[in-house]
Amino acid sequence: MTDTPQSRYKRSPKGKASARKYATSPQGIEARKAAQARYRKTQRGIEVRRKAQAAYRQRKKLQQSATTECQHSVPGLSCSRQYNNAATTRENDMDRITDKHLEALCARINRMTQSPQEAYTKGDDGKYHANIGNYHISHAYGGVCLHRMQNEAGGASDVLRCGHVPKRKLWDMMHAYVSGLYDAVRAKGE
Repeated sequence: MTDTPQSRYKRSPKGKASARKYATSPQGIEARKAAQARYRKTQRGIEVRRKAQAAYRQRKKLQQSATTECQHSVPGLSCSRQYNNAATTRENDMDRITDKHLEALCARINRMTQSPQEAYTKGDDGKYHANIGNYHISHAYGGVCLHRMQNEAGGASDVLRCGHVPKRKLWDMMHAYVSGLYDAVRAKGE
């Protein structure tokens, strides 16, 4: 049975008079204030969640409309697929770099170099086999690193030769790597 005011009256031997007396006592007033504070806090939480959900829906809508072709028209690169601008660019230089940003940039490098998108694929025998040439993000020692699969056993090499570094530093180095890929194709075309 839930503890509603009506159920308390029925259980209380003195009935409603006792409940009214409690409501005007200091303990009753304190309990009522605490209940009102909990209610206000809950209402504020609901309002904050609604605002956050509305902002999330708006961001999703913007991201869907921001899907475009690659801006770089460099011949020889297979980067002409559509990709989400919001996942690969940042509005502000001081925005937090997340795993999603790094994975999107890594997928872009894989497309540019025509490398496999997945690090491992499941074979007909039910075992996983390494995809040679795949670029992927490695997490270790509190940092991240860009690795490239080197052999069928799953051996990988550190592409940027920097070890595991903070995400922001890797983000900047990966962008420099992408610029280097574009420069190499331009030089090859000339």
